[in-house]
Amino acid sequence: MRRLVSIACLLPLLAGPVAAQERLHAPGLTCQALKTAVARARDVVVASSETAYDIVHADGSACLNVNGESSEPVYVPTTDEANCLAGWRCMQRSSDGSSSH
Repeated sequence: MRRLVSIACLLPLLAGPVAAQERLHAPGLTCQALKTAVARARDVVVASSETAYDIVHADGSACLNVNGESSEPVYVPTTDEANCLAGWRCMQRSSDGSSSH
């Protein structure tokens, strides 16, 4: 019984990283709710459909000077806007100066 109680106490700690990987499903949120969630989390996975998603950062500077990355805005459909500015995604800079995902 004591072992079962110990395991039960550890479960919330083990669930933490899994919960952090949850995706926000943009089409089910208003633009303001999505922006608020991104601002609160700072970095979050945002799904624009069942198969398309981006890691969205609240601040475009989150990508700068990291392995030659830059940032670009992420627009996704929400319940009230077809193109809601959710935040910023990191883009890898190529040697010719262009950006790619």
